Amino acid sequence: MNYLKFNEIKFLNVDLNCICNAACPGCARQRGYIYKNYNTPNGKYLQTNTWKKIIDELKYTLQKIVLCGNYGDAVASPNIIELINYAFSTCKDLQTFQIDSNMGLKNVEFWKELGSLSKQYGHKLKLHASIDGLEDTNHIYRRFVVWEKVCENLKAYNLAGGNSTWKMIQFTWNKHQEEKVQSFAKEIGCKVFEFTKNNNNDSDFFYNSYIDNKNNWNNRKHFNSLSDIDSSIIKESQCKEYKLKIKEKIKGDDIFCLTKKDKGIHLNWDGKIWPCCWYGGAYYNGNKVISESVKYETDYKYGDNWNNVQHHSIENILESDFYKKDLHNNQITDPSIMCMEVCSKCDDKWISIHTRAQY
Repeated sequence: MNYLKFNEIKFLNVDLNCICNAACPGCARQRGYIYKNYNTPNGKYLQTNTWKKIIDELKYTLQKIVLCGNYGDAVASPNIIELINYAFSTCKDLQTFQIDSNMGLKNVEFWKELGSLSKQYGHKLKLHASIDGLEDTNHIYRRFVVWEKVCENLKAYNLAGGNSTWKMIQFTWNKHQEEKVQSFAKEIGCKVFEFTKNNNNDSDFFYNSYIDNKNNWNNRKHFNSLSDIDSSIIKESQCKEYKLKIKEKIKGDDIFCLTKKDKGIHLNWDGKIWPCCWYGGAYYNGNKVISESVKYETDYKYGDNWNNVQHHSIENILESDFYKKDLHNNQITDPSIMCMEVCSKCDDKWISIHTRAQY
């Protein structure tokens, strides 16, 4: 049974690049939560010709595009304006083009241009500004992001007519600021304030890491010097052992695929098509057991380019054994690693709860 048929695809989730000004604890670009992951190919971004190929293939069905950020901030891509314009000029049924950003990149002129584009496209182009607190708290999670740039960039975007949502993750260290942040979001011109409850069990560890390293928290050179390339060899037996530990905690029929429900696929900056952002985020993850587990199930089985749009059409990729057999048919007997680790808890009680305030 197919994961999705090609003509069913309505949603494209995209990790546009591997370039970021931040170093958020727990990010795939980090190793051991707070140290640089040198196994991630930093500086790479999706090329324009690859984007055009994908958009051309999906132009008759695509309704929503989201530029997420497993490895990078979307606006760091030098060709992002060109990519936006091509998508809107090609996909006639495109209703939403969402960009997630920590707002600390580029300059005011860029954000004015992006805000004008949002207005030009009838606010179908939307910005999710990921800002987790105020000047005294945002930097705890959004490490290395400069507060002054966040404010001036977001203000410039909004004043140019852009449609923006201030998206704040709730942590123990910022939850008391909800009302103040909501008020400031309105003042700076955001249309929506979204307060997202945090389901990450490691948030206390993040804060303790901040307290323990407070004097060097904004010293990128210091943290980068404490890590190096992970050249360890992870055997398949280690991955199977890791997978077994996860499998013991769940039942196969507990798995509920949200992206399949949304008729979506995920595109990484390297051209690989994955079922969801969790797969994309696992491929170069700082936890090498996770990244190698995915590769043993995919690349080591089917070859390096089995799901790369630079070598195959999206339709052919969705007809591969991984999408037709491994991903769906075996969810009961031998569920895929990321399906178990993430989507064994993707039912109503696990989906993030948001408090929205529209102005």
